[in-house]
Amino acid sequence: MRQRELVARCERILECIPVPRPFDAEVFCDLVAAHRGRSLRLMDLPTGVGVSLPCGLWMSMDDEDVVVVDRRTSGYHQQQIILHELGHMLSGHRGRPGNGPVVDPALFPDLPAGTLQAILGRVHYGNVEEQEAEMIASLVLARALVQGDEPAEELPGLARGFGFGG
Repeated sequence: MRQRELVARCERILECIPVPRPFDAEVFCDLVAAHRGRSLRLMDLPTGVGVSLPCGLWMSMDDEDVVVVDRRTSGYHQQQIILHELGHMLSGHRGRPGNGPVVDPALFPDLPAGTLQAILGRVHYGNVEEQEAEMIASLVLARALVQGDEPAEELPGLARGFGFGG
């Protein structure tokens, strides 16, 4: 898919979901959940388990969506991870068990066993689904940072999110 087509498709996907100002990823998650008519839960990526997992996962369960986030990263990176996984949801991407990273259910004891319908994790950016999810994440953050022609007051926080400045 060409870049212009990718951006246009992602903008169409986002047309009906407002971006909260000031931006709050959890509020945006609530808006996406309402739009999809499914509950959505954020969960921390388990630490110290000795396995290599991506920094974010979307697990589609029978009755809810679960976005798993590595909380050891910066606040900005956590937002990007969450929005990337929401991008998969909003785009209608369909992973399959075994299609994404191998995840031991024992890592997530709070999830009911046997209800996993699909799992998507960031494996690489080469395929169209990954590019689309990342573009949606970037467009949401761009909308959160710019209103009209004026940068939002949160813009200086972006640099801090990357670890620059005070």
